Amino acid sequence: MKLSSPLVLKEIITATQADLFPGERWASLSYFQVDGISIDSRQIEKGELFFALRGNNFDGHDFVEQSLNKGAAAAVVTRNWFEKQTPKPAGLFMIVPDTLQAFQELASYYRQKFSVTVIAITGTNGKTTTKEMAYRVLSQTVTALRNPGNLNNHIGVPLTLFQLKPEVSVAVVEMGANHFGEIQRLCEIARPDVGLITNVGAGHLEFFGNVRNVARAKAELFDYLNATGIALVNLDDPLVMEVARRVQHRRTFGFSSDAEIKGTYLGMDVLGHPSFKLQNKTVIKLKVLGKHQANNALAAAAIGIHYNISLTAIKEALEAYEGLSKRMEFVKLKGNILLLNDTYNANPDSMQQALKTLQHVARNRGGRSFAVLADMLELGQQSVGAHKQIGLLTCQLKVDFLITFGQQAQGISETAKQHGLQQSFHFDDKAEIVQFILSHLQEHDVILVKGSRGMRMEEVVEELKTRMTI
Repeated sequence: MKLSSPLVLKEIITATQADLFPGERWASLSYFQVDGISIDSRQIEKGELFFALRGNNFDGHDFVEQSLNKGAAAAVVTRNWFEKQTPKPAGLFMIVPDTLQAFQELASYYRQKFSVTVIAITGTNGKTTTKEMAYRVLSQTVTALRNPGNLNNHIGVPLTLFQLKPEVSVAVVEMGANHFGEIQRLCEIARPDVGLITNVGAGHLEFFGNVRNVARAKAELFDYLNATGIALVNLDDPLVMEVARRVQHRRTFGFSSDAEIKGTYLGMDVLGHPSFKLQNKTVIKLKVLGKHQANNALAAAAIGIHYNISLTAIKEALEAYEGLSKRMEFVKLKGNILLLNDTYNANPDSMQQALKTLQHVARNRGGRSFAVLADMLELGQQSVGAHKQIGLLTCQLKVDFLITFGQQAQGISETAKQHGLQQSFHFDDKAEIVQFILSHLQEHDVILVKGSRGMRMEEVVEELKTRMTI
């Protein structure tokens, strides 16, 4: 990744506190700078600084030699690894206790080289969509930057900061976490000026235990802002409002009548596209599916209004937004059949919203609904109850066909059948799911496919698309 502003040796040492080896070679370098940063030896380019990061399934130290041979200016390695090397490898090395921490500290230093406003977005649901919408709203009037995709963790946020350029005036940085302290650390790296929590729900309960602890973890963003930053607060979410009390400077948004930045929900059209009125003046009709998308859009609009972007420009940006892959993605299949691809991830709140959207679309089209649901992962001790609740909801919504996959999702289909949903089926093979769906489909039917990332339910989607492409 090329840097818009190269880093010289003094800057790197200041940020990382690295020791240099071999000393005599470094001493002979009258001028040293790096033109880019890399954590991937396959993509490294000449003149870039390679960080040997460790992950669950890889160790960057295994690729140090390869990176140097491809022209890396130097390699940042751990002291523990370097001391074990006999003989010492050729090349220029920066030696640190922890390469990840050094990577993060250098990214934080780099962020401070630019006069940029950083807006941090976190929350249980909708943070990636809100980030994308906010980026488009801001881009109407200024040069903005945002995380690519969902690179929102301890590596993705630093990578985003390394993409800063002098012309960027606002950076929209999504922050994700599944443990306490992670949002705090991301704030220390990115140094946000403004923060927004989309909502607080039942996500990553395996690690947080309960929803109040989720709120506590997300509140680390507001804790960081405290006296100097500004919080944009979702007035419709009681837990967000509760944690927002700790921030001195805040503005509220929501569909509540008391919100400073107010939306009025107007409903969904036949295909599930929501619309709302912003500030009692401007009607915004979205291209993305589901009532919850109006919440995401209002959050993005609040960011725009905070930065004095006109309601007309906000409307233009939001109405042009077409959504992200695997997030309530609208797919037309032959036979006038619709597929809602929501396979990116799942938790109880997002599952409920997806099912409600499915039923809305199916009923308005005069077709039947097929809910293809897989496990909601990382729910810990609440997993069994959460899956049973989804089973009950499918009965209450009167889903026509319920199809489940995964050990935990079997509780969805079993609960639904116990409460009267006869067309409830569980499969252990995705190919059988596809075959079952194909053998039962009729014109105007609507299929929802959803599950946690680890369940890889996009495989069902891709097979259906292959078999039923228009």
